[in-house]
Amino acid sequence: MVMQYIKNSIKLVGILFFMLTSLIVSAQEKIKISKEEIGTWFERNWMWVAIGAVALILLIALFSRGAVSRLGSRRTTTVIKDDRGKTKSVVTTEEPIKLS
Repeated sequence: MVMQYIKNSIKLVGILFFMLTSLIVSAQEKIKISKEEIGTWFERNWMWVAIGAVALILLIALFSRGAVSRLGSRRTTTVIKDDRGKTKSVVTTEEPIKLS
């Protein structure tokens, strides 16, 4: 009876060993790695970063032109008074400053 138990145990261990070996061999398939998936965040998204930088430069250029046109003018006010000190007329002129 003990011999029968040992024989059955050996058969069971052999079957388990065979199953584990076949699983290990089938798990060793060749793996292909796509270069598109590997890389840093900047390598994958450099085009979006470039578009964002160009858009930021354009926005700064557009808004800075508006600021120059608003701030780049000279305003002169001329007040004309009579002999008693009363204001007769007020003339305000505005001329753009030329940036050379």
